[in-house]
Amino acid sequence: MELQILFLSLSVSVFFPLFVLGYLRTVLSALLTGVCGNNDAADFWFRCLQILAVSGSVILVIGFVPNHAGADWLQVIRSTLILTSMGIFVAVAIVAKSIWNNAVRPALNATKISNVSTLSGEIK
Repeated sequence: MELQILFLSLSVSVFFPLFVLGYLRTVLSALLTGVCGNNDAADFWFRCLQILAVSGSVILVIGFVPNHAGADWLQVIRSTLILTSMGIFVAVAIVAKSIWNNAVRPALNATKISNVSTLSGEIK
């Protein structure tokens, strides 16, 4: 692989996840602060997400982007964007599933239980 293509692919695989997570930072930080109870814990988990997204994207790009000498630049960029998007998706999906299981689902269950209690109290 030409050196320029390698550096371009690696740059995209590092900066694209950071850009996407920058977009999510405000909302995710507020949500994580609510789940974790303080800003330091929320910041820790957000940084873990950043590392997970960037490293996953870089590993996919290094492992699967075409590396032969005659590789077409457009095909390499396309592959890089697809693999980087997959890395971001997996990282965000892991965190979203964890938040769902540990924060949203218990809150929904508590709401259902309180609604049933309220309804049964009204029936008496």
